[in-house]
Amino acid sequence: MNSKNVENKSHEDVPLTGDLHQLLVDFSEIYNTRNLVEQEYKLVRKAKQFDGSLDEYRRMFELYSEIQRQTHWTYYFKKIVQIIQAFGFIAIVATAVKFGWDAADRHRKHLFENWDVVAMNTDSAGKPITVNRGRKEALEYLHDRGEDLSRVQAEQAVLNQINLPGGARLQQSVFKGATLFKAYLSEANLWNVDFQQANLDSANLRGANIEYGKFQNADLQKACLRSAKLNYAIFNEKTNLDKVDFRGATGLDISAIKKAKNYTTAIYDEKLSSQLGLPVQNLADNAVEGCRVAPRSKNW
Repeated sequence: MNSKNVENKSHEDVPLTGDLHQLLVDFSEIYNTRNLVEQEYKLVRKAKQFDGSLDEYRRMFELYSEIQRQTHWTYYFKKIVQIIQAFGFIAIVATAVKFGWDAADRHRKHLFENWDVVAMNTDSAGKPITVNRGRKEALEYLHDRGEDLSRVQAEQAVLNQINLPGGARLQQSVFKGATLFKAYLSEANLWNVDFQQANLDSANLRGANIEYGKFQNADLQKACLRSAKLNYAIFNEKTNLDKVDFRGATGLDISAIKKAKNYTTAIYDEKLSSQLGLPVQNLADNAVEGCRVAPRSKNW
């Protein structure tokens, strides 16, 4: 085999003839011999079978060796890169898991903190806390996270403009003497809630379930109770119903309504107006101030 022909042709142009295939097999055997003396012995012995000089054979073997070394380094480099990437991915996953766990811990901590604020009902002397700057925000925060707010004790609490959209669960809660001016409690579950002496001026209770609600001495002027459920709701002579919108409300007790103060200036359906002996008032849907109180968007 003429070595000059091998040098003058590119790797792609050289066909894998029997001689070339045997040459590559020999080079592979020599290259993989770890003992240097044995490797040299094999190289000289194989060179004698080659149609050329020892120097030409050795030069081609060195070229083969260089290609093999480069191929091995490329292979190992790729493996190292893959390992690094794998560890990087594991680190990312671990970081994400830790972040998720920390976020869950923060979420639980915030819930506990806000429940602590809501639970602060009395001072060291046992008197109700009337001003608690964080209680309104705490209730909104807990509501936005789907917490059940039933049986909340908020006697005499100042909760002006508290806004709990989406059907708050406040059944059996106590808001006795609380200030709920322009509160948004539309569609809320207010079953058996104590609103005695509470200020519900311009509050939006539209569509709420207020069965067994206690409104003795409460101020409901300009409140929106449209479509509310009021079965067994209790009013007395000091309950202020001035301009309250009762249209669409169900379960109203005529005798209970007649006990209340300013019931004649409240707004009723045609049928209920007739039962109360009052003229029908054809007003716009949001004529009453409480019906104009809108739900907020979540702030958290």
